[in-house]
Amino acid sequence: FFEPGRLEGKKTMGYEIVENFGPDALPDWILYPTGGGTGLVGIWKAFQELAALGGLDPAKHRLPRMVAVQSENCAPVVESFKRGLDYVEPVQSQGTIADGLDVPGAIMGHGILATIRESDGTAVAVSEPAIVEAFKVLGEHGQAASYESAAVFAALRRLRSDGVIGVGAKVLLLMTASHLISLAQQPK
Repeated sequence: FFEPGRLEGKKTMGYEIVENFGPDALPDWILYPTGGGTGLVGIWKAFQELAALGGLDPAKHRLPRMVAVQSENCAPVVESFKRGLDYVEPVQSQGTIADGLDVPGAIMGHGILATIRESDGTAVAVSEPAIVEAFKVLGEHGQAASYESAAVFAALRRLRSDGVIGVGAKVLLLMTASHLISLAQQPK
């Protein structure tokens, strides 16, 4: 279902990004675990509203390139983006360890695709083994991330490996949940 208040609430992340980095030092890329898409769209909406109010000048401040991250087992946004659609066509989910990414038809599909294109961003799907490996690596480094958040780290590794994100780029990985929601599903 669509709840307009949720989108408005998610804008807070965009405002906090600008507040914490400052308009002159925004990240080059923002990677976000994308199920329904409200978070990604909300962040971009905040940037657009700040620009309209004069808090960000797109001619002076390069807005971040937005990246929707999904599991290869359920990637309707990635598939629709690759096909050049302006809406998200639902897929048959194969199931994913990252429950929050197991959304076969994104609620904010049109908004996600518009956000990606307007920001000159992209959409990427990562494999289940890559998500599990990223979960383990993050844990070994003291980051108590969920599988959804680990997918974002796996996506960064892939985008760097593919040459999409350069070594010197400033990248913000949004870790949206802790490992506590993933512990019950952790592979043995």
